[in-house]
Amino acid sequence: MTAIRRARFSDLEFITDLEAQEDMAAYILRWKRSRHHVNLADDDKRYLILEDQQSVSRGFAVLSGIAGEHGVIELTRIMVDQPGQGLGRRFLRAVKEFAFVELGAHRLWVDVFADNERAQHVYRSEGFVEEGRLRDAVQDGARRRSLIVMSMLAHEYGCREASGF
Repeated sequence: MTAIRRARFSDLEFITDLEAQEDMAAYILRWKRSRHHVNLADDDKRYLILEDQQSVSRGFAVLSGIAGEHGVIELTRIMVDQPGQGLGRRFLRAVKEFAFVELGAHRLWVDVFADNERAQHVYRSEGFVEEGRLRDAVQDGARRRSLIVMSMLAHEYGCREASGF
């Protein structure tokens, strides 16, 4: 069993260490510690930490747009320390519940690198719908990368929960 909690400034080392892992480079653009520090203090963002039964941090997520008037929240980032073990899926489910139930979101959206098929599969299987492609939208070192935009609406989340998915 795992739990989520709001991140604290003391979690910055865990967050930046997780991002710095070499095997994560294909999935995210790393942020500087100073950017995370500013974001943690931003009322429009919410950092969540995934903890295991022993209160050991296992992942983090960043939600943006939580203060917006339209109920549209971006899942800006979600990472776990051991991808491919099902932990990310469980964390995503907890983040969806937090966004729709706790924050009252109408729409939760995410963008994912077009070549990250594993993440796209997880998002689709968790009810996210592909909305489109942003071609060559991100400069990643010497190359440009495209993004896939995916979203879920509150009534879709409710239907999935009611049907037991």
